[in-house]
Amino acid sequence: MRKEIVFIGITLLLLIILIKLLSSDKNSQIVKSSTPTPTPLVILEVFSDTIFVKLPETDVEIEAKTLAEIPIGTHIKASDNGRGQLLYPNGSVTRLDFNAEITLGEFNNSPFRVNIILEKGRVWSRIVKLLGGEFYQTETSTLIASIRGTSYNHGFLADGSARGIVTKGKVFMQCKTLGSELVVEKGNLAITDCDKRTESREISKQEFEDPWIVFNIQQDEKLDSRFGKDRYSDE
Repeated sequence: MRKEIVFIGITLLLLIILIKLLSSDKNSQIVKSSTPTPTPLVILEVFSDTIFVKLPETDVEIEAKTLAEIPIGTHIKASDNGRGQLLYPNGSVTRLDFNAEITLGEFNNSPFRVNIILEKGRVWSRIVKLLGGEFYQTETSTLIASIRGTSYNHGFLADGSARGIVTKGKVFMQCKTLGSELVVEKGNLAITDCDKRTESREISKQEFEDPWIVFNIQQDEKLDSRFGKDRYSDE
């Protein structure tokens, strides 16, 4: 009789341990399944001096730190000597020159879709090879510059005209009001006010020696080493 009681006791103890183990594993699975997948982030990298950001739905402008997360709708402004770049998860970047101001109007990682609203100064874009349904564009109040993988500068002249300089690939500059499109090939620049002035020609040697252009070509080479040159569409 005593042996039977001992056997029953051991059996019950083993059942209790088994139930606890199964319950623990189930709870673990619930925790794992309820953990959200991290959303790929847009990161700000500061090269020099100061970059200021104003987050969406706020009026407070703060000094940004390198590797700060940048949500959609953020306004980014470079100081007189400030330069920085937005780094997207796929290795594409938007670089700000001195005194440039932009807003991250749209960002989606998969499919990759970015719209940068350029409000002042100039930016440089280095974009990976894009697939169908993906796009990257920089936009002003009058013009949209869009690409399918390239390196280009988009900025303003003193009279308010937009200027695009393309060192790799090609850029499509489309005026919002007229609907006209200007294709800017590698090694060329285009200037337009989307009204009376439109100019397209090769980039001069002097323009290639612009410190901003030289700086970006050097930074593009660093991206090649960082993420792999094959990631970018240069032709």
